Amino acid sequence: MKKKIGTVILLSIIMAVSACAKESGNICAGKGTTGVMDVLSSGMEPETMLSPDPETTMPSFEPTAATTFPLSATEGIDIDLTEMSSSMVYSQVYSMTIDPQSYIGKIVKMKGQFAYYLDEATGVYYFACIVQDATACCAQGLEFALKGEHTFPDDYPKEGEEVCVIGEFATYEEAGYVYFTLKDAEFSS
Repeated sequence: MKKKIGTVILLSIIMAVSACAKESGNICAGKGTTGVMDVLSSGMEPETMLSPDPETTMPSFEPTAATTFPLSATEGIDIDLTEMSSSMVYSQVYSMTIDPQSYIGKIVKMKGQFAYYLDEATGVYYFACIVQDATACCAQGLEFALKGEHTFPDDYPKEGEEVCVIGEFATYEEAGYVYFTLKDAEFSS
């Protein structure tokens, strides 16, 4: 029993000493560091340190509704998610779902897994392109509605199959909720 209590106390001390906290502007409690340069310099010799040049410091970036998205050289695409890493794609799609007003009207190209949902109460099918983060533990998706007349399942891929979709980002309201979609979408390669 004393051995278990001793182990718990020892682990508590180790966690307390190594835990990070926001105390008086420090990154890690007890380390006395206040920024990246302090962390980097802690293991460097003083003569090898470079001081930051205020003229070359990058300004902070705050996205706004007027943010310009990268324009793809092909197809008039405003946001090409197929050219981003999986982490960036996941982050971009998440951003689209929490700030949809900044993306309305943008042409989006995305690649992911095809998924569908049948609302049994209404008989309506909903189709989506699902992307995962780099660790494949979390998923985000965007619904899409193909341009023209299509029948399911004949004109659609199998569930879970990789698809590439291009469409205009839009929102719509249904049963008092706002949803996001890529309208007038087309499958692409």
